[in-house]
Amino acid sequence: MRLRTDAWVAAALGLLAFVTRWVQRGHGLYSWDSGLLASGIVEYDFAASHPHPPFYPLAIGLGKLVALWTGPVEAFAVLSVIASAVMVAFTYLAARGILSWVPAAFAAVLLVLSPTALFNGVDALTYALEGASSAVVAWAAW
Repeated sequence: MRLRTDAWVAAALGLLAFVTRWVQRGHGLYSWDSGLLASGIVEYDFAASHPHPPFYPLAIGLGKLVALWTGPVEAFAVLSVIASAVMVAFTYLAARGILSWVPAAFAAVLLVLSPTALFNGVDALTYALEGASSAVVAWAAW
C-alpha cells in the first residue's frame, strides 16, 4: 500500500511542478548557450560548436525528439518543464526511501518553491535535465 500511495503523492507533486512551470516557460532563447543548444537541434556540428562543448549528445537527442512537436527554439524550454516535474517527483521518492512521508514531501515542496529550481525549470538550458537525472539516480540508489 505504501508504494502505491508514494507513487500518487510523487505524481501529484510532479504535476504541481509541471503546471507551475508550464505557465511560466520561456518562448524564446534565454542566452547564447540556449541559442547554441537550439542550433544543435537543427544541425549537430562539432566543428561549428553547435552546441558548445561538451556537446550534450543526450540532451540534443531529447531536444530533437521534442522539437518534432514544438520547434527547435521552444524544445529545451518544454524539456526543462518536463524535467523539472520529474526532478520534483523523484526527489520525493528518493527522500521517501530513507525518511517518512513528511520530510520527503517537504523536500519536494521546497524544490517546487525554490526560485533557482523554478528559473531552471522554465528556461531553455540543460540544468533541469541535470537535476532530474540526479534525482532519478538518487532514487535508484536506494
